[in-house]
Amino acid sequence: MANIFFVSLPALAQQYRFTLLNVQDGLPSLNINQTFQQSNGFIWLATDAGVSRFDGKAFEHYKFSPGSPRHISHNFITNIVEDNDGNIWLTSEHGLNKIRPDGSVVIYLQDAKNPNSLYSNWAVSLHVNHQNELWIGTGSGLNLYNKIKDNFQFIPYFSDGNKYLVTIYAMVEDKLGQIYTITSNGLALLNREQMILQAVVTDNAEHTTLLGKVTMTAVTDNQGILWMGSEADGLISYNPKTKAVKNFKHTPNNINSLADNSIYALSLSEQGDLWIGHAYKGITIFTPQTNTYQHIINQPFSLSSLPSNMITHIFFDRSGMAWISTDNGIATYSPYTSASYIYPRKADNKGLSSNLINHIVIDKNIAWLATGQGLNTLDLETSEISHINLDGLTQYQFSHDSIWNISLINNKLMWLSSDQGISLFNHQANTLNHFDNANGNSQGFPSHEFYTLTQDKNNEMAIWITGYINVGLLLFDQEKGINKQFLNTENNKYYDEGNFTYQTLIDDNGAMWMGTTDGIFKVDLNTGASTQYNLGINGANVRVSGIIRLASGDIWASTQGGGLVRLSFSGPDKRTVNIKTMTKKNDLFNGQLKSVIAQGESRLWFTTSNELYMYNIYTEQVTQYKSLLLDKNFNFIEAAIAIVDNTLLLGTNKGLIRVETDKLSQNNFNPPIQITEILVANKSTVIVSDKTFSESLVLDGENPNIQIYFASLDYTAPKNNHYRYQLKGFDSDWVYSENTNFVQYTNLDPGSYQFVVQGTNSDGVWSRDQSTMMIEVAMPIWYYLFMVLSLITLAISIRYIMFKKQKLIELHQRANYDALTGLANRYYLNQKLNELVAKKDSYFAIVFVDIDHFKEVNDTLGHDAGDQLIIQIGKRLQSCLRAHDLLARLGGDEFAIIIITSPDDDGLAHIVERMHKSISALYHIDDQRVKSSASIGVAKFPHDGNDSKTLLKNADIAMYAAKNSGRNNVNYYSPILSKKMLEKFEIRNASTPE
Repeated sequence: MANIFFVSLPALAQQYRFTLLNVQDGLPSLNINQTFQQSNGFIWLATDAGVSRFDGKAFEHYKFSPGSPRHISHNFITNIVEDNDGNIWLTSEHGLNKIRPDGSVVIYLQDAKNPNSLYSNWAVSLHVNHQNELWIGTGSGLNLYNKIKDNFQFIPYFSDGNKYLVTIYAMVEDKLGQIYTITSNGLALLNREQMILQAVVTDNAEHTTLLGKVTMTAVTDNQGILWMGSEADGLISYNPKTKAVKNFKHTPNNINSLADNSIYALSLSEQGDLWIGHAYKGITIFTPQTNTYQHIINQPFSLSSLPSNMITHIFFDRSGMAWISTDNGIATYSPYTSASYIYPRKADNKGLSSNLINHIVIDKNIAWLATGQGLNTLDLETSEISHINLDGLTQYQFSHDSIWNISLINNKLMWLSSDQGISLFNHQANTLNHFDNANGNSQGFPSHEFYTLTQDKNNEMAIWITGYINVGLLLFDQEKGINKQFLNTENNKYYDEGNFTYQTLIDDNGAMWMGTTDGIFKVDLNTGASTQYNLGINGANVRVSGIIRLASGDIWASTQGGGLVRLSFSGPDKRTVNIKTMTKKNDLFNGQLKSVIAQGESRLWFTTSNELYMYNIYTEQVTQYKSLLLDKNFNFIEAAIAIVDNTLLLGTNKGLIRVETDKLSQNNFNPPIQITEILVANKSTVIVSDKTFSESLVLDGENPNIQIYFASLDYTAPKNNHYRYQLKGFDSDWVYSENTNFVQYTNLDPGSYQFVVQGTNSDGVWSRDQSTMMIEVAMPIWYYLFMVLSLITLAISIRYIMFKKQKLIELHQRANYDALTGLANRYYLNQKLNELVAKKDSYFAIVFVDIDHFKEVNDTLGHDAGDQLIIQIGKRLQSCLRAHDLLARLGGDEFAIIIITSPDDDGLAHIVERMHKSISALYHIDDQRVKSSASIGVAKFPHDGNDSKTLLKNADIAMYAAKNSGRNNVNYYSPILSKKMLEKFEIRNASTPE
């Protein structure tokens, strides 16, 4: 009898998988006190080491650092708010801080001599009401900030007619604009007429006592009910309309209650759930409408659980993502992951027996899983996992090796394939017949691994098997043995090219279709005749990782290199195969797809290495679910996919992933796009709010260089966010930078520019928002000096003006052209080179020419003769070029040429060779016949470098290689050439004595 081990799990419930942020990611400390989102989308984090602004990629820190422009009064930050003017306010253990839109900091401290200063330096909490009033809770009471006078008014607290000093832990505002404060003496209400705080009391003494408990945090829900988390008395609710008070507490041994009575954090989700953070027991999610509870705690050794059970703050950003502040960093939870559930292997035999899922078959509500260590089942209704122990039924130890494939025969029998052959398993009777493929086996099996299994349509007990190398395709019956075997001999493409198969199917005509490592093979199961279909670009061979057939007769294939492919059939007998790649316009043409499956006749689900996509057959639209699985440290397994109703199962190397397709939602959040930092002349300006650059940024005309950083403020999966930008007046079109979030512009001409940047959210949906900034490049000082001088000279003499204009022409000539030859100089060449590199779809070559033995001409005939030779060589080179090419003299005996080409380098070699021959012809200089030659190096853009510096270096390397190989040669740059030159340089240096 087979032993079946059951792992009891609750029915499928919400699985909360968190993404963690810690000091390795840039946090200044692991102790997080609060998370806050600014109106423009930035996230601010209050820690015990200062405050940090986060844009999804980078942190900008403010801390106690006297003399620094980001100095604040104390590092222990407790609360953050923003006012309507874009100022960020911070409370700390010593003073109140204001970060202005320009990034400067103002510090407010208590002044005993000034009654209008803060009442206490211990600033605890903040609140900006709908009237844009700033309220500050301190260790000694409440303060109101006067924006006009830039001072503070103290608000006293009264209870039973007596005045007390109290600590203000939190403040909340109801729909009527009433402000409630959470104080060290309990709940208090602000009396606006008298400008005092009054303790809240009810007619019920017990309720009044509850409201007097020390609470640390509070929120109001949509019904106006005030929820307060106490230090030791659980959750307290207060209805201001009815004065009703309720207390929700932890009940021992009852999971439908709070996890603990100590509450540090409260937050209300969009769904109306109350997220409750405990001091040492993680999170309780309380749904008031149903009075139900869920509990989330730290799972040791799990990288996707809460990092700690001490929860200090909970916050939901505008995309609906939860930010959990703990004493061990930040944990974020995205609601876009809620449709997925991961079943991994766990310690102590819990969960799956292996994380590797090779194949999945669903029979009613049971999923059969072929794993890296035996056979498992998953009950889709109860989530119960069973380990099927087959070891006692055969000498072969299934629990230690992979099962590759499963083929269900009926409600009790199934075939299993493995490295050691195939097995017929009766899961009702718990019996197993194993058919070995070891050398000399009685079945006559080839001694290689068996992979796919497909039930024969004429005999339910017969099975078609594929495997490695000489297994080919064979039909096996346990009573008759091997009936047929195809594709297993030489002179067959499947065998000769070393193929194996990922997935198979038999069509209505009885033909076998095989998704293999070398395209699709169609096999006539009567004769063994086979046809190969290559699905790559222009018929190239690509792997077919998955293959399915729809009721329409169309066959769909997931490929590794050709994207998603459809095979349709036409003609009178439906024998003509039409191959069409369906996802080219969705950038999946060369996608590395792992599996595909159909849901009805209209939808296909397919996977890449670690992402899930849905394809609508009718509209040909692809929907990406990049935010479904945020931890990308896994790989989907080829053809390991199954679906029943709305439950999709996916096999990976890190466990089984379950997706409820009816609960899936694409991320349609429209994130703000913000310019986050600007670097001008090595001086950084951090953007705090939209008001930082409300006017144009003016660049110095002497050094018009700027570096701009930007961010799409969707924090779901920042690595998924892509960008495009354009500097209008410079860029002719959008520049797509993928995940790169900065750009640098150098040597901008004087004038006006507009920088525009757009971004996507984590699912690749472009935001409707964009960030813009006007840039003015001022005229350089010398230009204005010249204009003044010109006006003065105009008043004196027109002749002098003409003289001056001539001088300017000469200056321009000197600046851009060589004095000897009249050719462009190095400066002009570099300008043109930078322009070409910046252009989209630019193709050109940079050619270095070095005159061989030029020094001998100077030494023997004199420098005048050398100059004449240089002039003549320049003229010959110019005669070989076209109007749009550029010839420049770099100095001495060196020339450089920019030759405009096309993607296939049409005509480049001809032009270079013509120049080479032209230089080598005889020269007549001062009645002397002079013979010369040149060493020429060529580097091509973008093939040999995508920036000016790299191109020039590589052309120089190619030229020196030509010189070192005997001169009078032409060399084209290659990486091997670069490596050889470096090796020669190192050998020469090593041989030089110190």
